[in-house]
Amino acid sequence: MSLLVYGMALHETCLRFDVSKNSVEWHNKASKFLEEHNIPPNPVSHLIAYEYFSHKRPELNKRVNERLRSDLSLDVYFLRDLFEEFCVNQQEGKSEAHLSDLQNLLLKVIEGISLSGTEAEAYSRVLEQQKTALDADLGTEDLKNIANNLLEATQEAISENEKMKQHLRSAEENTRQLQQQVAELKEETSKDPLTGLFNRKALNQRLSDLVDEVSKTEEPLTLCMFDIDHFKAFNDNFGHQVGDQVIQLVSKTLQDKSRSSDFPARYGGEEFTLLLPGTKMDIAELIASRIHQAVGRLALVKRSTKERLPSVTISMGLASFKEGDTGESILSRADQALYHAKQTGRNRIVTETELAA
Repeated sequence: MSLLVYGMALHETCLRFDVSKNSVEWHNKASKFLEEHNIPPNPVSHLIAYEYFSHKRPELNKRVNERLRSDLSLDVYFLRDLFEEFCVNQQEGKSEAHLSDLQNLLLKVIEGISLSGTEAEAYSRVLEQQKTALDADLGTEDLKNIANNLLEATQEAISENEKMKQHLRSAEENTRQLQQQVAELKEETSKDPLTGLFNRKALNQRLSDLVDEVSKTEEPLTLCMFDIDHFKAFNDNFGHQVGDQVIQLVSKTLQDKSRSSDFPARYGGEEFTLLLPGTKMDIAELIASRIHQAVGRLALVKRSTKERLPSVTISMGLASFKEGDTGESILSRADQALYHAKQTGRNRIVTETELAA
C-alpha cells in the first residue's frame, strides 16, 4: 500500500478534524470504543472507529454492527481489513495535494492517543518524537515512517504493559506470602508454645506501650500477677506431664475469663500476668476474683490413670498505674502484692492498696 493511498484514506475518512464541529465528539467516542474492546489505539484503528461514529459510510457501520452481534471479537485485524476495503481501495489514483491535511491528522491522532491513557515512559517518548517530526516540512515517505513508528510503538506499549501487569501480580503475590511469613514468625516469637498465651517478651513490650499511652491520656491501667499455689507438688507427686496439664488448664481459664481488650501472658513457669487497659483497681479486683473462682472450680484428672488430682488454687497481686510509673515499677508492685498473698496463706487476692495499709 502506498503512502499516498494511506494518507488520502486517513484524510478522507477523518472528515477534517480541524473543521468539523462534531469531530471532537467523534474522536472521544472512538477512543472510548477502542478502549472498551481492548484494541490498541493505533492510527488505523482510531481512524475506522472515528469513521464508525461519524456515520458517513453506512456499509462500514453495517459491517461493524454485524461483527458486534456475532460471536467474533472486534480486533485490530478486523479494523485493518475495513481500512483496506473502505479506505485504501477507494483512494487509489488521488493526488498528494492533501499531505498537509494528513500531517495535521496524524498530529491529532498522536494527541488523542497521548491523552487516552498510557503512562509508559518509552511510549510517551516515541509519541513526543513523532509529534516533533510532524512540525517539519514532510513528504510522503516521511509521513509513512511516522505512521509506521506509531503502529510499532503502540504494539510495543501494549506488550510492555502486559509484562508489567504480570510482574506486578507476581510481586504482589510474593509480598503477600512474605507478609504472611513475617506475621507467623512474629506470632511464634511472641507466644508461649505450651499455653498459646503471650510470652514475657511480648508482655514487656505491650506494657511499655501502654505506659506511654496512659502517661499522655491519663487512662487507668491495672496489672494482675498470679501463680499456681504449691505447683512443685504437682510435678513431684504426679510428674511433669501432669504439671504441664495444670498450666494449660489454668491458662485456658485465664483466656476464657479475660476481655478482648485484656492482655493475658505467661510470665514464666507457673506464673501468669493479665494487663487490664482502661481498668481501675475496683473493676480489676472483680475480674481477678472471677478468674480466681474459675480456677478453684477446675476438676483435674490424671489422663493415664483417671486418678482425680487435688484442687488447684492461685494467689494474685494487683497494681495500678501511677504518675511517673514505668513498666518495671508496676510489675514490681504487683509482684510484691503477690508475694504478700502467698506469705499470708495463699489462695487469695492482694492489691497494692491493701499492701500499703
